[in-house]
Amino acid sequence: MRFLVNTTVFVYFSQVRPDFLGRMGVNTIREVAGELSHLIGESESNEMLAGVEVVKSQRLGKELEKSRWLSETDDALLATAKFLGAELVSDDKKLLAAARKNSCRCTHTPGFIEALAQKIEKEEALEILEKLK
Repeated sequence: MRFLVNTTVFVYFSQVRPDFLGRMGVNTIREVAGELSHLIGESESNEMLAGVEVVKSQRLGKELEKSRWLSETDDALLATAKFLGAELVSDDKKLLAAARKNSCRCTHTPGFIEALAQKIEKEEALEILEKLK
C-alpha cells in the first residue's frame, strides 16, 4: 500500500518518532514539505523527510469535485493521491470527507498506524498511539 501524508501527520510524528515516516517509505508533495519546513524548521524538516519520497503534485481535474473548504495544498494532496492510487493520510475531517466523496482511499493517523501493523512491532505501534493521545 502506498501512503500520501499531509503536514499534520508529519507534525504529529515530529513529536513522537521523527524517523518513523521515512522508515515506512511514505510519500508527500512539495507543498507539504514546504509547509513542514515553515512549521518546524528546515533542519528538523529535512530529518523527517529523509526516506520520504516527495512526489510532483497533481491538480484537480474535471473528474474530481473541488471543495470550497480545502486549501490549494489539500486539493493537490487529494488529486495526487487519486492519481497515484495512494491512500491519503490526514486528520483533517474536511479533507477526508472530500477524499471519500471523490472515491479516494483515505485514513486518519490511528488507521494509518493500524495499516502498518505488519511492518512494525506491536509495542512500537502501541507506544506511538499512546504518545499521540
